[in-house]
Amino acid sequence: VEKQIKFFEKQIVIAVKRDLPLVIHCRGDERTDEICLNTLVRLLPKHFKLHRHCFNGDEMMYRKWKTSFPNCKFGISPFILNDQKYPKYRSLVCNMKLKDIVLETDAPYLHSEFEDFGSPLMIKDIYEKLANISCVA
Repeated sequence: VEKQIKFFEKQIVIAVKRDLPLVIHCRGDERTDEICLNTLVRLLPKHFKLHRHCFNGDEMMYRKWKTSFPNCKFGISPFILNDQKYPKYRSLVCNMKLKDIVLETDAPYLHSEFEDFGSPLMIKDIYEKLANISCVA
């Protein structure tokens, strides 16, 4: 883990020097997320542009990231299409601001409960699900 953190820090420094946004793919438990967020807070300006790819944290994690980085966007993935496997995901999305959401398929890695593999065409299903859930007027 320490080696990963050192390389991560080097990538952050490059992004800051070149004014490039960062796409963060942080998977793991809460400790992993805390390490990632604390590293970013230590090295990035508060208004830096971040994209949390395939975000599947909880509302508290969402709020921590938004407090630390107000320009952070969160990738909503095919998890939203699988209520049985990810029952809390809908609630999370309903508690997020629409301006903070980026839709993504992560194809071919993520798929719906009805498919064996993902496709970029799933973006339409994700969009429709987001539009149809009760949290969107």
